[in-house]
Amino acid sequence: MKLKRWVVLVTAFLLAVICAVGSELVMDHVLDREQTEETKNAVLQMFPGNTSTLVNCHYEDGYLIPENEDPQIVTVQTGERETANVTVRFGKELEENCFIQLFYDTGNGFNENETIKITANAGDEEIILPLPEGRYYNLRVDINGRVPLNSIDCDAKIKITGNIPGAFYKKRAAVLAVVFFVLFAIAALCLTDKKWGNGAKAIEDVVRYAILSVIICSFVNVYYRLGEARGLDDILRFALRPNWLVAVILFAVMFGSKIMAVKFGFNLFDKLHKWRWAIAAIVLVIAVALQLNGSSLHQWNTFIGEYTYNGVAFGVSRAIRSDEWARGTPMMKALSFENYPLYSHILRAAPTETVVTTAKATWDFSAVFHPFIWGYLLLGFTYGLSYSWCCRFILLFMLSYDMFMMMSGNRKLSFAFAVTIVLSPLVQWWFITPITELLVSCFGLTLAAKKYLTSQSIKIKLLSAFVVFILLGNYTLTLYPAWMVPLAYMLLGLIVWVIIDNRKGIRLRLKVDFPIIGGTILLFGAALAVIYLRSASAIHDMTNTVYPGTTRVNPLLKTGYLFSCLANILSPYTNAFVGNSNVCETAGMLTFFPLGILLGIYAMIRRRKADLLFILMMIVSGILALFTFADVPIWLRKITLMDMTMSYRIAPILDLVQVILLFRAVSMMQTEKRIKWYIALPVSALIAWLINEGLHKYNYVSGHELLYAGIFAGSLLLVFAAVYAGKNEKGRSLFATLMIIVSLFAGGTVNPVQVRADEIEKNTLISEIRKIVEEDPEGKWLVENLNYPYAMVPLMAGAPTINCANNYPNLALWYQLDPERENEYYYNRFAAQITTNLVEDEKSSFLSGATDDQFRLYLDIDDMHILDVSYMLSNQELERFSTEKVRIEKVYSWSTFMIYRVTYGNNA
Repeated sequence: MKLKRWVVLVTAFLLAVICAVGSELVMDHVLDREQTEETKNAVLQMFPGNTSTLVNCHYEDGYLIPENEDPQIVTVQTGERETANVTVRFGKELEENCFIQLFYDTGNGFNENETIKITANAGDEEIILPLPEGRYYNLRVDINGRVPLNSIDCDAKIKITGNIPGAFYKKRAAVLAVVFFVLFAIAALCLTDKKWGNGAKAIEDVVRYAILSVIICSFVNVYYRLGEARGLDDILRFALRPNWLVAVILFAVMFGSKIMAVKFGFNLFDKLHKWRWAIAAIVLVIAVALQLNGSSLHQWNTFIGEYTYNGVAFGVSRAIRSDEWARGTPMMKALSFENYPLYSHILRAAPTETVVTTAKATWDFSAVFHPFIWGYLLLGFTYGLSYSWCCRFILLFMLSYDMFMMMSGNRKLSFAFAVTIVLSPLVQWWFITPITELLVSCFGLTLAAKKYLTSQSIKIKLLSAFVVFILLGNYTLTLYPAWMVPLAYMLLGLIVWVIIDNRKGIRLRLKVDFPIIGGTILLFGAALAVIYLRSASAIHDMTNTVYPGTTRVNPLLKTGYLFSCLANILSPYTNAFVGNSNVCETAGMLTFFPLGILLGIYAMIRRRKADLLFILMMIVSGILALFTFADVPIWLRKITLMDMTMSYRIAPILDLVQVILLFRAVSMMQTEKRIKWYIALPVSALIAWLINEGLHKYNYVSGHELLYAGIFAGSLLLVFAAVYAGKNEKGRSLFATLMIIVSLFAGGTVNPVQVRADEIEKNTLISEIRKIVEEDPEGKWLVENLNYPYAMVPLMAGAPTINCANNYPNLALWYQLDPERENEYYYNRFAAQITTNLVEDEKSSFLSGATDDQFRLYLDIDDMHILDVSYMLSNQELERFSTEKVRIEKVYSWSTFMIYRVTYGNNA
């Protein structure tokens, strides 16, 4: 359609006015209608909320359930808002009295001098704790007993400044919005020539790039200010207030690349595709040089109570990712003091194998199987931490892109597939766990297998075999069969597809390939044999525990799970509880089931030809679904190795297969005619309605009907784009774009962008412990009366710590306290938390913890010499326990923490 230039200009200008005025009206009448004064009285939700952390307790069926005698609800505050009275609302009338204590941190950590105590009486439905008005870094509520808890809120006053729009800001934003879109109109006018096509095409490109620029800016604004958000209203406010200057810059880059392609034949995206691996390497080097990582180390500021250092540049640290910031990263820091040995004497304060049982960085030949730890060995802890995070992200993205390029040859779909995988809630919530390494291994092995089979070059074959050697070892040594087994089914399907699909191009020669394949298998087998034989004792201790042991409890999932891909799309912005579980356990992928299956079947029927990859993935999907939703006989589970996993671990892998089916189906549709719109629209609406039910299932959008309507409209548009596209490239581009946008908001904000690791490198308490360790490196430490994660604090100073997280039990030590082995049930387990309390005139004893990965040790003062304790970290006075045989002397105190030196016998 030919349009005159003045029509192009007028149309673009009208679009500018409509977009600018429309966005301001939404802000004025939906989000900011109450913000008319300089300050606003507000209610900040402490619980549930994305800033709250449950310590020593959990939330189940509407009840707060304590796990020991010290349950805590900790809420991170910004220190920038004035907060006052705290209101605790119960789910129903209390059946009995309960004691509540509020701690308010003014910068000195939690202590007994800054606290409010009150008793809630039976029959109360809510209770108010009179918190003095002020600015607080953190608040903590301790509730004694199992209570029906609905919410905990505090009053607040929020200042309306440049960040929260006032009247001037609204006018300025409106002006900037108009200027923003007028610039687009002028650009379209100037570029309306023969090479470009026509005015309608120019307007289309202008609008597309403008919308993309604004959406990306909205995401960046949400990610940057996520720590300020106190609910979905704030998230909406941030999303609808993009930085227009940044939007102009983004538009200039995208539109500039289009100009280069149209007028000069220089296609930027062709160059990016061609040099993608070199660019990825450069990005990795820059990110590591800047010491960027995604760790939630900032949580240590909350728990230790020091706020001098804040390395979070974007997003928020996640307390729920404690297996990373409170266990994995501190262990890696501890190993750095020993230069990453094969057997650590810091972990458990006893010889601890580090290859098989902890999968940590080690100067050993087995390190070749763990490419993500190479940075620790070569660059040290801080740069190694950055390398570990950034390399995982970049390598998974690149392999996902190349993987789908092999499947479809479509760059846009491949880019969207890579974003969907790497920014999926599953990958992001479980980022520093085996899932990332397993996905890298699966995709890498598939690509390497094809390269080896289809290449005639001996160099390429040798390189491919070496890659297979590394990735196969990486896959095997993750030692997490719960994900390894279901992923192996998917990997087998992909390898079968590669072999059959490339059967005519396979180039195998007996004299060349037999030595390479045989040598790789022998070398791999020998390496694994050495590793496992050397670590046989540790493996025996690890596999013969009471927990996790070899038994698996396998609660089946309901088939409704298949339609719940959007159930955790808002989890980065709401609270950490999903039903009776948490966001990590319910994290999956954006499958949009059953869209992929329906489209794929339709495409094969229209083409009258079966698609091998689609059929194989359907078979894998059926197998995984069977073991996820059906009560399969135990003998069949054993034969298929599925007895080594559980339904809730198979389900995310089923999601991954569904994502492959979805993208494969969309790529198959590119050769077919469009489905009639009057068929495509109701089908799309039905699928969109089914998958949006997950939002209501977990009550995410209650009270946010506008948000729900927006999500429903977006998912409907995405599904319709896939269904209605056919041969239309624009439809597939729209589908790819929407998948990227949804992935950005669903998983892109989960982990923070953390700079360096100053929260632990320069922490006062850790630094003081380090001074003591340098004077007495052999002294063993015990953390007393402090629960998880405080037992990991001495580790980060290089102190040998007896009751840090034990990845496998220190049976030789515990048997000395329990020579009759009467309490072996309690301590023969993987223990993330070993809570230790000193007692006197009692026999040392063990008890169960609140969860399977915890236990308690009540240590008699006269048995301390058995553990050979030299120092203790505690939050209570311990000198009163001194006896003639054991002397406990305070050597340092800071905030609520105290360090004690322990001496025995003649030195006592």
